[in-house]
Amino acid sequence: MNYYELIKLDYIRYLESDNPKAKHHNGIYTGVVCQNCGKNEASVYTDTGFSRCNRENKCGAKLSPKQQYPQLFEKMAD
Repeated sequence: MNYYELIKLDYIRYLESDNPKAKHHNGIYTGVVCQNCGKNEASVYTDTGFSRCNRENKCGAKLSPKQQYPQLFEKMAD
């Protein structure tokens, strides 16, 4: 398993731990808490890890995996 795959597995663990009520279907988690507005209306695409708040008019945040869980990427700097 390469480093990217390990980071992705850790990312999914963090995501599921932080969002126990999120639903997973066809590579997309829905009902994820948006880290920008705090509402559980974000979607996360597991192929890229990017999250998008579905509250387009009120929030609409788009966050990268590194913005969501920077601690995963601190290992890379070591």
